[in-house]
Amino acid sequence: MKKIIGIGVVCSLLLVLTGTGGTAWAQEGKHEKKHEVHNKIHSWKQLDEYHDVMAATFHPMEEGNLKPIRSRADELALKATNWAKSTPPKEFDRPEIKQNLTALETESKALAALVGKKATDEEIKKSLTALHDRFHQIVGQCRDAAKK
Repeated sequence: MKKIIGIGVVCSLLLVLTGTGGTAWAQEGKHEKKHEVHNKIHSWKQLDEYHDVMAATFHPMEEGNLKPIRSRADELALKATNWAKSTPPKEFDRPEIKQNLTALETESKALAALVGKKATDEEIKKSLTALHDRFHQIVGQCRDAAKK
């Protein structure tokens, strides 16, 4: 008498026999952890609000368009202040993150001042690029903290 084996059992056996079963489970765990970290980071509303303005100004600048940063520099500085003064999620309440947020706020205000005094495109590009790097440094610190 022949037994009928379900497709799920066959696939599981193939994964085990080919040695990819453990890898598939490990990858699934990594994928879930990435989503968990992503969700924790994006639970900080002020981070997302700052990122929205940063993305809307930095990416056009990469293509030579400085109009967005020239028109939204004050907004970016305000978002930095709001973020620096916000209460972080528990896992992000760390001295190194706070220190970089304070620097981000100061640097965002400095960029707004540059725009206000009609600085050259090169000065603004340099400042916005440094600010973008600082932002990613903070996100990296948050990512590291969320993994723990």
